[in-house]
Amino acid sequence: MKYAALLILAFLQVLLSITLSYKKQSRTSRWFTIFTITLGVWTFFNVLLDYNQYQARSSVELLSLLNNLGFFTGSLALLCVYRLTLIFPLVRKPDKQSKLITFVGLLLPFVTLNSAVSGSFSYDSPGQTATYIYGKYVFIVGLFSLIVVGLCLINVFRVYKRSVDLNTKRQATTLFTGMLATVIFAIIFITIIPALIPSQEQLVFIGYFAPYIFTGVLLYSIFRQRFLNFRSIVARSVAYISSLGIMSALYVFVVFYLINKVFFHDDPVSLRQGFAFVLVAMFLALTFSKIQKFFDKVSNKLFFRDAYDSQVFIDKLNSILVGTIDVGAIGKKSAELIENTLQASFVQFLLAEKEGVVHRYIGSSKNSLDNDIKSVVIENFNSSNIKVSLIEEAALNNKKLYTLLDKNDISVIVKLVTRQQKIGFLLLGGKKSGNGYNAQDLQLFGIIADQLAIAIQNALRFEEIATFNITLQQKVTDATKELRKTNEKLKALDEAKDEFISMASHQLRTPLTSVKGYVSMVLEGDAGKLNEQQEKLLNQAFTSSQRMVYLIADLLNVSRLRTGKFVIEAKPTDLPEVIEGEIQQLKETAKARGLELTYSKPSSFPMLKLDETKIRQVVMNFVDNAIYYTPTGGHIAVNLTHTDKSVEFTVVDNGLGVPKDEQHHLFSKFYRADNAKKARPDGTGLGLFMARKVVIAQGGAIIFESQEGKGSTFGFTFPRHGLEA
Repeated sequence: MKYAALLILAFLQVLLSITLSYKKQSRTSRWFTIFTITLGVWTFFNVLLDYNQYQARSSVELLSLLNNLGFFTGSLALLCVYRLTLIFPLVRKPDKQSKLITFVGLLLPFVTLNSAVSGSFSYDSPGQTATYIYGKYVFIVGLFSLIVVGLCLINVFRVYKRSVDLNTKRQATTLFTGMLATVIFAIIFITIIPALIPSQEQLVFIGYFAPYIFTGVLLYSIFRQRFLNFRSIVARSVAYISSLGIMSALYVFVVFYLINKVFFHDDPVSLRQGFAFVLVAMFLALTFSKIQKFFDKVSNKLFFRDAYDSQVFIDKLNSILVGTIDVGAIGKKSAELIENTLQASFVQFLLAEKEGVVHRYIGSSKNSLDNDIKSVVIENFNSSNIKVSLIEEAALNNKKLYTLLDKNDISVIVKLVTRQQKIGFLLLGGKKSGNGYNAQDLQLFGIIADQLAIAIQNALRFEEIATFNITLQQKVTDATKELRKTNEKLKALDEAKDEFISMASHQLRTPLTSVKGYVSMVLEGDAGKLNEQQEKLLNQAFTSSQRMVYLIADLLNVSRLRTGKFVIEAKPTDLPEVIEGEIQQLKETAKARGLELTYSKPSSFPMLKLDETKIRQVVMNFVDNAIYYTPTGGHIAVNLTHTDKSVEFTVVDNGLGVPKDEQHHLFSKFYRADNAKKARPDGTGLGLFMARKVVIAQGGAIIFESQEGKGSTFGFTFPRHGLEA
């Protein structure tokens, strides 16, 4: 009976190793597979050893061989335990110590094959039980075992202290404590007790049950602590084994019963029978995949394992995240995909616009969470460094929190954060199957958390920009309406002003012309001879009236520009004489202000087709401005030059100059620089505006340079081609 129990134990160990081998991509699973196989084989060898020693009384050679193989597999299992402590939960970079222990651990199993280490057997007398004799160097195995056990304890303690995940702490404590208990149990009952109480072979046999400790602990961790995602492995194993079992039974039944009994009447296997067997085998081979799929479905329903392909799920999620920029659509579609894939009872996004301020609540199928659940989640999980939190662990020491979350069927909380912002949380209800979330699920949440956080952050920013654009567009529309209203009012005022100016100019022009004419007649002696004082005063009156005539002309030209009646009347003009005439009228004014006004009249100059009246007005404006904006003691130089291609007129002064930030406005209608307003408050701002219009209308260009405090240059240039008379 005791042998049957141990053989069943060995079979379970091997079956467990086959089951664990499904997770080949995990280094931890690979070492567990080796460990469980080694323990199963170790159990088998020890059963054979015990049976041959106490029951069959086999030869000492066979007993020694079985003993050596037991030492070999036991030493190898001990090495597996050590290696597991190095790679669980994460693979660590090997150091000199681990390399040395691994090397010795690989060498030791082969050393134990020597009877000087593993020991031997002898018969004191025929028919009696063989006596075990310890090897001379068996202490090597004991010493190495103690060292490895100590290092395993240290490694387990480090994992426990450094891990921030509560479930990992539990797995480490449970699994490796069980492994170490297995090793210690075996050492006590197989090594120490035989040395102290040689006659109690039953106590030695108890040591062979050591693997049962590890098997029980491992199963406990798998089912209670989600170690290695065992539920899905069991489901796949059951489906596969069921498929093989049905195929085998079907083949045996069809071949050895139906075909052989019905068609061949239990005849010896002939060529025809062999051919029929081959056809049946081919048929079963072709239908195997369909049968396996059938049992996959059955095992799905039986275990409700909710199996899914993580990569397929991530691909679908990526399609959603890149396919839309609307935060509502991202939240709803992502929640539905997660709910359908993981069979969750509900999936909700709890989004926060700023630190702790709830901004959005988007979900799949459930929207009836308690009102205070939002603030509770933010308060308890916002500052946590753990990205994926299982409620049964996170709220373990907070009964009130656990009760509230459990009442709302919240099983997992995934924190959504980026480097720049806390986005919010992903809340998942329990699985519809009643199973807990396994390691694959939690790993998947950790992967998609960053993707969801970045996608939602981008969507929120886009939404913010879109909202801002709508608000801005509305403000621009409102402002545009106000500007249009204001502009219409300004246009109306400008039109009224132009009409007034036009009317006033026409009304002033006739009497002013009369005044100017009479003053001119008096200056010419028509009313008698004038003394020097009278002539000086009348000259000033004539100059002022001439300036007023030009001002009225500017006002009328502005009115004509608005109505489209501004016309250039070009005729051959002697530009040097026009300029000299204006200079003569302004010399007295310049002299009275203490200024030096010079004019370099060219000896020869081409006749140009220009509007003489308007050009005279431009010249007068430039020179008059220079006189008024140049302080006493200044100098004004009027120059007229020509080349083969163009003519150029400039007025250069060392007066106030124009500030740089106001120069681009200078030729606008009614504009005057600030320093000009102070120097001459009675200016209109029309002279330069009309000068530019007149020059450009005749095909010329304005010359303007100025530096504040150092003076200005005003003038114009005309091309000779097309204007030369």
